[in-house]
Amino acid sequence: MTTVRAALLSAFVGWSAAIVAVPVAHAAAPQVTPGDQASADRVRRLPESTPTDRMNQLIEARKLSKGAHFDLATTHPHIVEHLYNEKFDLIFEYIDLMPPAELHRIRNGETVIRTTADLRGREAEIAGVIGGRFNFPKYDPEKVVAVRMGSINSQVWKFEVKYKRNKRKEYSESVSLAWVSSLERDEGSRDLLAKAFGARPSRVSRGTGSILDLGDGSFEADYALNDAWSLVEALALTEARKPVADVQLDDEIALDGSQSVRFYAEERTRLFFEVAQKAPVVPGQSLRATSQVRGEDLRVEHQQREDHVCMTLSFLDAGGNPVGTARRSIARLQTYPWTPLVIEEVTPAGAAFARIAVFSGVSGTAWFDAVEIEVLQ
Repeated sequence: MTTVRAALLSAFVGWSAAIVAVPVAHAAAPQVTPGDQASADRVRRLPESTPTDRMNQLIEARKLSKGAHFDLATTHPHIVEHLYNEKFDLIFEYIDLMPPAELHRIRNGETVIRTTADLRGREAEIAGVIGGRFNFPKYDPEKVVAVRMGSINSQVWKFEVKYKRNKRKEYSESVSLAWVSSLERDEGSRDLLAKAFGARPSRVSRGTGSILDLGDGSFEADYALNDAWSLVEALALTEARKPVADVQLDDEIALDGSQSVRFYAEERTRLFFEVAQKAPVVPGQSLRATSQVRGEDLRVEHQQREDHVCMTLSFLDAGGNPVGTARRSIARLQTYPWTPLVIEEVTPAGAAFARIAVFSGVSGTAWFDAVEIEVLQ
C-alpha cells in the first residue's frame, strides 16, 4: 500500500516536496473544549462537494483554535492538513492579501487572475518566492507574469504561477489544494497530523463523525464484488437480456487505494447490474453518502437513459423491505476525471439498514471508488 499511497500523492503538484515540512510536536494532544467541538462542527456542516466548497472550509478552519483543529481532523484530516504544513503558509497569506472583491470571487468559485499590474508589495514578494518553495523548474522570481487561482474540474483548487524563462518561452506551474477526501488519502493526512498534534486524530467509532460499517468502500479485496459488495440485476432493456454489461474490478485506474469498480456497456447491451451493499442504521440519523465517479465516453444509445449513471441511497426494514423512496445522485455523461457524488438524507422511522449502490446503465465506461456513508448527527 505504501507504493499506492506514493502514487496517489505524486499526482498533486508540489505535494512530495511539501510533506517533509510538517512540524513535529512532542506535546500532549490538544485539549478539546465544548466550544472547540461546536466550532469544528460549524466547519463540518459547510458544503464540501466542490473544490470551492473545500476552500471555503479551509478559510473558515484557519480561524479556529488548535483544539478545534484536532476535533475537525477526526473527520476532515484532508482539510486540517493544509493548516499544519508550512509549505502552504505563503499561499494562505497571499489569499489574505486579496482585495475584498477578489476574495469574494474566490469564495464564489470564480477564477481570479492577478497580472504584473496587480502584483505589488507583499503580494509581489510572495509571488516571487513561492515557486522556489515548491521547486518549480526553471523558475525565475524576477520574471513572474501572473498568478491564477481557481478550481480545476471537481477535484482540486489550484494556485498557479506563470513566469518567463526568456522572451519567447513562458512556464506555468501550480500547487494543488482543497483535494477531495478519500479513505486512503485521509489516512496519509492523519499520519502527518499525528506528528503535528502529538496524537493521531482518528475518526470516532460511533455517533456524529463516524462512518457506517460498510465493507471495502475502495474495492481493494480481490473478491470485493462477491464478498462485501453484491452484483444485483438493476435493468433489463429487453427480454433477451444479452449481451450483459461488463462489471469488474480495475487495478489500473483508481482514486482510493489500488482498485476501483468499472462498468462498461455498448449499444447492444441489454442487461445491467448495480454494485450494492447495506449497513445497519438507527432511525433519525442524519447521513451523508459519498462516492467518486469517473467517466470515459459515457453516452446514451438505444433505449438507454441519461440519468442512469448514479449512486443511490435507500433504506430497508429488518425484513429487507424498502422504507421510503430511494435517493439518487446522478453523474454526467461524456468524459471527465474523478468527481464526487453526494446524497444527504435522514434515516426514516422503521429503517434498520441503509443500502448504497453504484450503477451505470449507458454506453461507455464508468469507474466508481471511495464509497462511504458518514453520520452527520
